[in-house]
Parts: sequence; structure tokens; C-alpha cells
Amino acid sequence: MQLKGGIGNQLFQYSLGRQLSIKNQTELKLDISFYDDETLEDFLLPHSKFLIKDFDTRYTLCSESEKAKLVNKSRLFLSRVKRKINPYNTNLFIEKSLKFDPAVLSLPKDVFLTGWFQSEKYFFQIKELLKKELLFKKLQGNAHKQMAQKITSLNSVSIHVRRGDYFKNAEHTKYFGILNLNYYKKCVEYINNRVSNPHYFIFSDDVSWVVENFKIAGNKTIVDLKNESSAVGDMHLMSLCKHNVIANSSYSWWAAWLNNNVNKIVMAPSPWFGTDTERVNDMVPNDWIKMCFLEL
Repeated sequence: MQLKGGIGNQLFQYSLGRQLSIKNQTELKLDISFYDDETLEDFLLPHSKFLIKDFDTRYTLCSESEKAKLVNKSRLFLSRVKRKINPYNTNLFIEKSLKFDPAVLSLPKDVFLTGWFQSEKYFFQIKELLKKELLFKKLQGNAHKQMAQKITSLNSVSIHVRRGDYFKNAEHTKYFGILNLNYYKKCVEYINNRVSNPHYFIFSDDVSWVVENFKIAGNKTIVDLKNESSAVGDMHLMSLCKHNVIANSSYSWWAAWLNNNVNKIVMAPSPWFGTDTERVNDMVPNDWIKMCFLEL
């Protein structure tokens, strides 16, 4: 299984790999060579770090020689690079579209997979097992622990506001779409009508923008742990909230999915991406609430 993208993407890819390894009674091996290339600039593949290791995951790393045996190449190029692949090579599977493909769940062992695989349907059969295994290994520090205690003591609701890489360039913005403030206001209104004394914990990669622009009624805390802030740490804090308002981001998707509150309310945007009005049907679990306020 090839890993690529940020922590949310990695969790989707790992979870499918775990599902197939269990079905085929074989070892899950991960190719993490994507994270060795510091020159990546593809707007759909922003460079990130290998973070699966920060969870209680089950895998070994795939060597270049092992990968070459399956893909008949010494290096697998990313989707932006034109490849000449033997169509009869049954040891390589490349995701054909962003929609859920049930045929993936019937793949045999000894197959190299590359794609995003962003749907709970790819690992729904081992959902409970994954929730036991995908544990955050440790809290980060005192500020993190104090925030975790505050979150668990209140009727906490996480709100994820993603701005940074979605504003990278005009093409990037058009592809993903930008959630407007109206989306968040409608989500808060929905939560307020159903949760007693909610306290909103706002997470963002643009804290200064949130402080200046994000005005919602009610109790709220803008989470900014300064030097203790980390992608995995903030995801852990969001997952501790009793309810979640997510962005069109696999990052907050996983924070909400790992939330173990059986009565949780999860608000998600629809459509999921600015250029994709159908994918949300596979991306968002059926028991989450879809709110249609995506600004293109």
C-alpha cells in the first residue's frame, strides 16, 4: 500500500490496507517513499510527514525491491506523472476514480495499491477493530493535557476551519471549494437546538483569521497550543469532543470518526469538494448530518 498526503489521507489508505490484510491473512506493508521527496509541489499532493507511526498501528515498511517485484518498476511515480503500465499486471491496483469501488475489497494478496480510498465503506467490516487499534500513543505536554481535561469536562463541540493549503492558489481553491461562515453558523444553530450548553472548541491552521472573523454566539475556545500544537495532537483533541463540525478535510473527518461518543452529532459539508458534487455520498457516513453551504 502506497501512503501519500497528510495524516487524514494516510489513515484512509492504512485502514483499507488493514482490511485487506485481515481478509487475505497476510502482512500489511506500507510504501512511504512519498515522504522522501522534498521537492513535491503538486497542488493536490502537498508535502507532509509520515504520521501513521504516531498511532498504535500494525504494519511493516515495504522495501524498494519488494515494491519493484509487484509494479515492475524501481520507482512508482505519482498521479501527475504519465506512466506506462502493463495492463496485464495484476499485482498493481490504481484507484480509478474518487467513488467507492467495491471490487477493491476482493483484491487478492500481493497487490500494490495506490490511491486515496476515501470512504468508510472500504473498512466498515473492521470498524470496531480499527477504533480499538487507532489509538493516539501519548499526550503531547501540559498544555495538551489541560486542554483535553477541559474538553472532556464540558458538552464540547469541535469546529475545524481549514484555510492554509486550500488558499494555495486559485486552482487549488476551485478544486476544494471554501466553506463560508454561513456553513458554520448553520451548523452551530443545528447543534444549539439539540445540545444543552454546548462549548465550541475551534481548531484552525489560520488562528489569526479565526480570531478576527469567526463570530458565533455561545461559549467558545480557540485552540492554540503554540509550541505544543501538532497535527496528531490537535486531531486527538478534536476526537475527544462530544460532537464535531468538520471541514471538507480528511483531517477533521478522522477526528470525528475516532470520536467514541455513541450519541455524537457530526456535521459535514455537502458537496464535499468544489468540483465534485457526487463524491460526498461515499465520503460522508450515513449517520452524519450533511449541511449544504459550500462556497465555490
